[in-house]
Amino acid sequence: MNTNINNAEKRKTVLIATLIFVLLVSMFIYATVNDKENFSLFGGADGSEIIYVADDTLDRIVSRAIFDTNKRVAGETNGEGHLVLGTENDGEILTVYALTQYGEYTFKNSNLVRTSDAVIVPAVLKYRISGSETYNFFNIQYVKADENYEQSVKELFPEKYVSRVLNISDDDADILKDIEEIYADIYLESINRNENVGEPQDFDYIYLSDIGIPDNVTNLVYSKYPAYPTYIGTLEILTDGVRNVYETSYNSGESTIILQTYEYGKKDLAQTIKLDSTTGLEKTETDGQD
Repeated sequence: MNTNINNAEKRKTVLIATLIFVLLVSMFIYATVNDKENFSLFGGADGSEIIYVADDTLDRIVSRAIFDTNKRVAGETNGEGHLVLGTENDGEILTVYALTQYGEYTFKNSNLVRTSDAVIVPAVLKYRISGSETYNFFNIQYVKADENYEQSVKELFPEKYVSRVLNISDDDADILKDIEEIYADIYLESINRNENVGEPQDFDYIYLSDIGIPDNVTNLVYSKYPAYPTYIGTLEILTDGVRNVYETSYNSGESTIILQTYEYGKKDLAQTIKLDSTTGLEKTETDGQD
């Protein structure tokens, strides 16, 4: 089990401190700035907007650029982490060299789980400088994640950053992960839930193949019923404000795979599908009866 799960309380403490800081900053901003058009937004559960800020700091403009160039496609919520290695400013263009990470999250077995493994992507961001400390984002270049990775790093980054980018330390990786998961913690707080946050490998899953269901059957089941989890347990899908739970279970005594759908917190079944675990075909009420 990943130490991230064991450190949930530590991350919760950081979250509370962060929220208090944000609240104090927001109160100060509202007290000193009356023109709401001067405000910009960053961060948030859907890659946009949970708090107001009056000025674009470096971290905020980088955060916003990462969200803007990674539109949410698979998760219920998302987050980003970045480490600024350095900048160059020629008076017209601000260039930012950074390590970045972006992730999306969904609820699986009541845990908020990243939809894929974390990948650190070095990036170079460029902003046009307009007026006093006004930065207009216009370009981001991510290092190519292929056989030309090293060459791409050397082409995009100044020599003084190349070694750190090519040999990303555990400390840098941990910081990026912790920053990204703070967004997930904030989202949990916003919907009054207190589940664990982590990557897929942080949690244990039992798949149908693990309990002896043939691969051809599991493939048939999940091609025909793609909304349901490929493991024994639950998957939550939020659609138009309604949270539905899709659950896969197995009755070994009846050799039956059971797929159920219900609204979160209610348990009134909207749908139940029973499948023969030897064929993957749907059972009828008379199956197994004389």
